[in-house]
Amino acid sequence: TSGHYLLAASSSGGWVTLDTTAGLRSVSASAAAARKKGDAIPCITSHPDGLLFATASSRDDSVCIYDIKAGKAVTTLAEGADGGTVSMSFCENGYFFAAGGVHGVRVFDLRKMRILATCSPEGNGRCGAVRFDKYGGLLSAAWGGGVVSIYESKKDFPRTWCSEASSSAGAARAVSFNANATRVVAGWEAGGLTVFGM
Repeated sequence: TSGHYLLAASSSGGWVTLDTTAGLRSVSASAAAARKKGDAIPCITSHPDGLLFATASSRDDSVCIYDIKAGKAVTTLAEGADGGTVSMSFCENGYFFAAGGVHGVRVFDLRKMRILATCSPEGNGRCGAVRFDKYGGLLSAAWGGGVVSIYESKKDFPRTWCSEASSSAGAARAVSFNANATRVVAGWEAGGLTVFGM
């Protein structure tokens, strides 16, 4: 986050923010005991302004956004569905936030704190990774079965491109654009990387 803070989360449900300018002094923390039993934090990510961060829940689709210095929750973006969120990404301008998991991808407008779009599951149905490009104009989602989809950052986030399935890829673990968003690379549970030209 803006070069000053380090975020860490645990499978037991706790998280900590550390100030890198003060010798990794703890700024804020949450004990695992504060979460429901069995509720791990599968992912944590920071807002581009460096003042906020988000944690996901392994129990349901809720995402909690915190003030990084105070360590207090600012808002909870929740649907309440079981299944959990496994990947999150803030748009570079800070307006949009994407959360991917078992039920597909949800895109939130953070200015209005509401769901802007829902991207239906592709491939085997589970989204393993989401990432906005560096300009915030595109969103990539990697699905199980070797499928990657690209969505435009417009009303309803229409899908503009989709790869063919690959049964040997397995579950998606990571996805990212190159610097000028002409290619997207995805990492798979089976151990391979795939680079797609768009």
